[in-house]
Amino acid sequence: MSQLRTRDVVESDLPAILSIRNRSFGPLGIGGEDWWRRVSAETLGGRMLAVVDESDRVLGAGRIRPFEQAWGGRHLRMGGLAGVYVEPSARGAGVATTLTRALVTRMGELGDVVSCLFPTTATLYRRSGYEIGGTQTRTTYAGHLLRDVGSAGAGRPPAQAHPWCARRSPTMPS
Repeated sequence: MSQLRTRDVVESDLPAILSIRNRSFGPLGIGGEDWWRRVSAETLGGRMLAVVDESDRVLGAGRIRPFEQAWGGRHLRMGGLAGVYVEPSARGAGVATTLTRALVTRMGELGDVVSCLFPTTATLYRRSGYEIGGTQTRTTYAGHLLRDVGSAGAGRPPAQAHPWCARRSPTMPS
């Protein structure tokens, strides 16, 4: 493959990046265009990088979402690695590794002292220094099953949730 380099994404790159994203993961669903505009606006200007060839053709792109992580009572800047897209015809040529390493370097430049991602493939991200540090499990129950919980407790109503369970930080992005 040609010589690869990274650079900041500019607005005129977004259609090419969206095309790569759609060919890699399928078209955006309902509300997807609004989502694309929102995350693009959030990450343009230093938090979205592209890998390009010698003719400046975009071969891949990724972004750093701005988050916070609480450690020891302090809020630390955290970069969330997201939206790593590689042109299907350029896969296996080092585009993703070049991109993720550049994104990690950029996080340091931005002052993000913690990093996170939800990897789709561990091997790719291990090349850039990531390792599985935990899992996020979601359990879904049908509403009618939850209503029946009280009757299974021998006449006892379900326990109340602790008040801090309902709190949500107003500064945490969704």
